[in-house]
Amino acid sequence: MISVIIPTYNREKTIKRSIESVLNQTYRNIEVIVIDDCSKDNTQAIISELDDKRILYFKNKENLGACASRNYGIEMSQGEYIAFQDSDDEWLPEKLELQINYLKEENCDVVFCSMTRSFSENQELYPPYKPDNDKSYYKQLLLENCISTQTVLGKRNVFKTMKFDTGMPRFQDWELMLRLSRHYNLRFLDRVLVNSYIQENSISVNSDAAVIALKEIYSIYLETIQSDRDINAQINKKIAEYMLASGNNPKSYYKKSFQESFKMKNFLFYLICSLNLHKQLYNTKSKYINYKLRQKH
Repeated sequence: MISVIIPTYNREKTIKRSIESVLNQTYRNIEVIVIDDCSKDNTQAIISELDDKRILYFKNKENLGACASRNYGIEMSQGEYIAFQDSDDEWLPEKLELQINYLKEENCDVVFCSMTRSFSENQELYPPYKPDNDKSYYKQLLLENCISTQTVLGKRNVFKTMKFDTGMPRFQDWELMLRLSRHYNLRFLDRVLVNSYIQENSISVNSDAAVIALKEIYSIYLETIQSDRDINAQINKKIAEYMLASGNNPKSYYKKSFQESFKMKNFLFYLICSLNLHKQLYNTKSKYINYKLRQKH
């Protein structure tokens, strides 16, 4: 049996679609563990209307956050395997069946897939490249996160041994997968099996939380990061980009980035920020990104 864990908080508009996409899986031997993080809207009432004995509903007495809710769901699970779904996303019907078959064929511990990610009228493929199953996922993940929670399926003992870090303000899935990649066999299934929808109030759009989380990841994996100039440059660039989005001047991080691995673009961004023109830089970059997205439609 596969235990599917869904944390939710005030998702009355999307929770039904999310749960039904799990219930409609071609792989039928599942339990759906919904952890309601003390919602104040009609989330509970909507879930109660779904007449399926495979749904197990739990409500936190206080708001604990998605990571603590997932960890509680892991403790409540009975399945040999665990998968995670988000309360505002949607699975394709064959997701679990394809993933469990691939996990067994590859004799791995965790399998993840691709997804579409939508924000407003824009849509992108994630990850935007094909992860390499023949290379170490530890260094691949440090260079660029390619695993999102709702794309993951793994053996129960993996997530019983290593849980989500409730202290991370963002990138909790990335940090967990970094830890797992050092101890378990991760594999990528090259199929788009999830449709993800980023809400306006989602933690995924919080730039300040991203900066804090990236600095924490840098601290945790300091030795490996500083031993690889490309990884060091990439993470410093990420910190700079999120600082820019939050309205702060990231010139020191752009400087660290181009000093580790020189790229003219990051050097120019550093010069612009040195003139305290970081807000103008952000506005220009945003207009360019929006223009490129419109060209795709």
